[in-house]
Amino acid sequence: FPNNNQYYPAITALDGGGFVVTWYSFDAQQPEDQSGTAIKARIFDAAGNLVGDSLTGDEGANTIIGLGADDTLIGLGGDDSLLGGLGDDILNGGLGADILTGGDGGDTFLYTDIGEADDIITDFDVSLDGNSDDDQIDIGALLDAAFGGSGDEVSAASVENYVRVTESGSDAVISINADGAGTDWQDVATLSGVSMGETIKVVVDEDGSYADVAVA
Repeated sequence: FPNNNQYYPAITALDGGGFVVTWYSFDAQQPEDQSGTAIKARIFDAAGNLVGDSLTGDEGANTIIGLGADDTLIGLGGDDSLLGGLGDDILNGGLGADILTGGDGGDTFLYTDIGEADDIITDFDVSLDGNSDDDQIDIGALLDAAFGGSGDEVSAASVENYVRVTESGSDAVISINADGAGTDWQDVATLSGVSMGETIKVVVDEDGSYADVAVA
C-alpha cells in the first residue's frame, strides 16, 4: 500500500551485507503529466545505518553529480549525464541514452528494466583485484524479474546464456538475453576503452552473487 505517495518499495542486496531500498515517489499535484514522479533510493550498511546521499533526476535530460560519500544517482527518463565522484556509488541512468561516469571507488552500474539501454559508461574499472574498488554491472533485479522473482536461475556456469561482452572498436558492448535462450540479445551499455581479454564483474542476482564475464 502507498505511504504518503510513495509506492513499490524494493530491496537489493549489496556486497558486504549492505542493501539499497528503492521506491517510486509520486506528486499528486501533477497527476496528468507525471512530471513530479521520481524513483528514489537509500543505501544502508549491514547494520541498517543510512549511507551516503540519493540524488534523483526527472523525466528530462539531467546532469547529476555525486558528492563525497557513497551516493546513489538515478536519472529516470531523459538522456542523462551521471557522475559519481568519490565513494562507492550506484548509478542508474533509467530510460534514455545516458552517459555514466563512476569516478573513484568501486561503483555499481545498475539496470532494473529491459528498456534501460544504449548507455555509455566512460570509466569502467576492469582491474578485478577482489577488493571493494571493483566496478560492477548489476542486472540482478532485471534477471529476477524475468524469472518472476525466484532469483536463483543464473549462476557463474550458465551466465554466458544471459550476458555477453563483445569488443567493438576500442570499446566493449555488454548485452543481455533475459530469458537465457541465447538468441534475443539486447545491448545495454558501451564500456569505453574496454577491450578483448579484459573481464567484467556482473551481478546476476539480487542477493549480490556475481560472475566474471570475459570480453570476447
